[in-house]
Amino acid sequence: MSRSNDQSTPQAALVTPQYAPASLALPWYRQRSFRRGIAGVILIMIALVIGYAYRDLPQHWKFARLQNRCFAYTAPNEQIVYSEIPTDIAKLPASSPEYALDLSVTPSSVFHRPQCWVEFDTACSGFPAPAYPVLFLGQRSNGSQRGLVSILFKGWPQKSRSWIPPDPNVYLISGPSFELECFGIDRHNGRWHFTGSLVTAPPGEPVRNLRFFAGQRDPTDPSRFTIVYQANDKSGAIEGRLEADDTVSLQIKDGPLQSRRLLP
Repeated sequence: MSRSNDQSTPQAALVTPQYAPASLALPWYRQRSFRRGIAGVILIMIALVIGYAYRDLPQHWKFARLQNRCFAYTAPNEQIVYSEIPTDIAKLPASSPEYALDLSVTPSSVFHRPQCWVEFDTACSGFPAPAYPVLFLGQRSNGSQRGLVSILFKGWPQKSRSWIPPDPNVYLISGPSFELECFGIDRHNGRWHFTGSLVTAPPGEPVRNLRFFAGQRDPTDPSRFTIVYQANDKSGAIEGRLEADDTVSLQIKDGPLQSRRLLP
């Protein structure tokens, strides 16, 4: 009986795989988690820079929306925006919430302020809009200049009143006081600015029962507007204009308040 020779057949050795030690792993700065962290930090920094550069954008959009409403504002030419006549004082406040009464002075008056102007003026100043009648509100342009023009009637200087008894509605004045404002956008930093001035007419004849009507744009001249008024049972007109230097001029053309020019 022969002996098996299986022992002479070479056998394949089983090799156990050896893994690289931790010291041979990728360096920390090449690991995927580190790269993701760096990318996140860069994105956050970019977002912060953009947020800082455009930090005024929400406010800019708010002002632009309010200003566009004022740009588009129109009022019929027969609308009374200021009156010292008792019948107007009695009936106008009930016709619109935009009317208000001033009973703190003599003679008393009723006046009108568009809501779009109240919101815009409040947003610009950060304080409640002053309670002055708005005689004109709208967009005017002169060449490359374009602005929102508002004319506020500031009333009569208190120290200039001289009562003539027995009629309490008659008084001597040094002239009506108007505030002229032109609002525009500063393209460099997105903030809003305005140019304003206060003008007063020279002395004139005694005035009674003053009434202003809503100012109107001139359809043939984009820089011009007019404000019609009544006093002493007579009518007159005030002419305004947006100048090329972005200021506003005002001149009483005729009527009881007529003067050579409004004085700054």
